[in-house]
Amino acid sequence: MPAAHAPGSRLPGARSPDIRLPGARSPDIRLLWALRYHDPVSRLVLDFKNHHRVDLAGALAAPLAKTIEAANGGTRSSPALLVPIPGRAAGFTRRGYHPVDMLIRRTGHPPLRLLEWAHTPRDQLGLSSAERAQNLAGTLRVRPRGSVARVSARSGTSPALRSPNLWVVDDVCTSGATLREAVRALRDAGLLPAGVLVLARAARFA
Repeated sequence: MPAAHAPGSRLPGARSPDIRLPGARSPDIRLLWALRYHDPVSRLVLDFKNHHRVDLAGALAAPLAKTIEAANGGTRSSPALLVPIPGRAAGFTRRGYHPVDMLIRRTGHPPLRLLEWAHTPRDQLGLSSAERAQNLAGTLRVRPRGSVARVSARSGTSPALRSPNLWVVDDVCTSGATLREAVRALRDAGLLPAGVLVLARAARFA
């Protein structure tokens, strides 16, 4: 599967190609992606997530690793800090693993699990972009035990400053609502991520 990251892309919003966060100094959050979300990529991702095809993790992690390298300036001189969208308890019970965590680990990076669900949103299937954003509002939060200090220690920067190596990671970007909510939760905790990285981006936002 060829990697085709797009460093100039912006996270799609409900009404704008740019992310818009209330109270943010800048409305723009970089979106880097590895693959377009259509066959055969979509089938591989769904098999990996829903049909226990953990043998596909390595193949899916390879293009994501190239995107992480691009986000990190093509060098490992300073480690990328990769914050996965947290898996849900029901999904872990069904699968026995969190897909995004596994993909990050297969790229050779440890996931920095800063986020957790404050409460579980309803199923997003069939919702419009605006409805997805409303459904997810306030659902994510930063884990309370020393999360900001951990980022500061690992990045060597003040948590109040934007870290060039702190990225939110997910497997697929559709409306971008989950990613925007994750960025909102991190910013509320005083962490300013450089952007978001996804394995695959839905074709309608290509």
